[in-house]
Amino acid sequence: MNSDDRIRARAIAAAETWLDRFRAKSLDFNAFTTAQSYPYGYDYASDSTFVAAGDPNPAVLNQEWGPFRFTVQTRSFSTSPQVWTVTVTTFYRKTGGGEASFALSTLVYQ
Repeated sequence: MNSDDRIRARAIAAAETWLDRFRAKSLDFNAFTTAQSYPYGYDYASDSTFVAAGDPNPAVLNQEWGPFRFTVQTRSFSTSPQVWTVTVTTFYRKTGGGEASFALSTLVYQ
């Protein structure tokens, strides 16, 4: 596996962690109805969204998510029952220069 493949695998794991937080309902879906952007090196440990979510160690997010840039958005898929679409677009720097991205989405029953 080359280094770009390893970086992409870490980026996918980071995006899945975002989705897992929504699946666990630890993040407020309504806070993300307007897309939220998180730049490379963002300090998640000082962000009230993650502190309020009761993340056991938001500083660990800085290590896991710091090398990536994210755009996160939720949309109501249905209201009865309440189901949300969660989309995480992840950007990562390629070893040879440049940037790549992908988007992961899931439906979450609330």
